[in-house]
Order: sequence, then C-alpha cells, then structure tokens
Amino acid sequence: MKSRMAPLVVLVIAIPIALFAFFKIFSIQNLPPFANEILAALLGSVMTIAITAVLLRYQTSSEIGRDKSVAVFQEKLKMYEGFCQALCEIAVDGRIKQGEEQTLRLWAMRLSLVSGQEVSDAIDHFFVQAHRYRTLYYDLLSEVQREDLLAWHRELHGRSWGVREPQHCFMSIGALIAHLKHDLGEVEISSLKDVVSAKHAVDDIMRVEAVV
Repeated sequence: MKSRMAPLVVLVIAIPIALFAFFKIFSIQNLPPFANEILAALLGSVMTIAITAVLLRYQTSSEIGRDKSVAVFQEKLKMYEGFCQALCEIAVDGRIKQGEEQTLRLWAMRLSLVSGQEVSDAIDHFFVQAHRYRTLYYDLLSEVQREDLLAWHRELHGRSWGVREPQHCFMSIGALIAHLKHDLGEVEISSLKDVVSAKHAVDDIMRVEAVV
C-alpha cells in the first residue's frame, strides 16, 4: 500500500510547488491584481483536489485491506474449528490408524492455505510425530519411543539442543491448539499468557479423555 501511495504523495507535493513557482513568476511581471487572485484561487483549488484525491485513495485502500483481513480471519477461524473437531474424533483412543492419518494429511493441506509459517511448521511437526509414533499422547509412548523422540529432536536441532526430557519435545494437542490461537492474531486472545493458558487447558482435557 505504501508503494502505491508514494506517487500520489509526490504529486501532491509537486503540484503546489509548481503552481507556486508559476504564481511567483507571473507576479514579478506586475500582473493586474485580479489575475493574481485568479492564480491564487487556482492554486488553492488544485491543492484541495489533490489532497482530497490522496485521502480518498488511502481510505479506499485501507477499507479493502481491512475487508481482506476480516475475510482471512473468518476463514482461519472456520478452518481451525473444523480441525479441532477432527482432532477430537481422532483422539478418542489416542492411537493413529491409517484412515485417521489420511484425515490429518488432508487437514494439513487445507490449513496450509490460510495459516502462516508458525502454524505450518507446527502442523508439519505434529503430523510427522503422529506418523512416527502412531499416537497423539505422550503418556502412550513406550520408553524406547521416548528415547527415540529425544534423539529425533537432537537430530533436528543439532548438538546445541539443550532439552533433556523427552516430554518437552512432544508436540501435544494443546501445544498445537496454542499455535492456532496465536496465529489468529487477535490481541485479546493471542497474548503469551492466553496462549499458554489454552495449551494447559486443552492438554488437561485431552489427558482426561485419554485416561477414560
């Protein structure tokens, strides 16, 4: 938007300067007073028209941008709600079956159309993790799988990876939902405190589901 507004701003600045210079040149030639008044009125009219045009253009661009943002937000919210419902259905027993993996794959592709990098990376990690260990819950991992989880993350992040507890490497459903919540971008719901609170709430609810 700024790049499109730049020519108009330059035009608004250039026209008054040019007319003012023109006005000064003709004033030096001792034109009749009424001629100077006409030139002054012309200068004022042109400046008013130019400034009004810039303001209208800026207002129109802002409204278009706002409408697009609202549309994207609504589509994201709709997608994320559908994804949460699909997760709840898959997470009944915590185990990933072939058909459920296909459902996750489909949702990963759908979410990639509206989500940012943060959610795309989280979905990618979540899907690979689910495919690798065939479960959505850390508590259902065997000791061998937990060791493998830690080794996998060290391989991904290099030797500098400082996490030593495998549960801190596991992408829980709550952690994934927290990424979705943060990606919505609304200040009232996407602060760090709100995101962390949502993660813990979802994980607690899903942990009860897994135990039952």
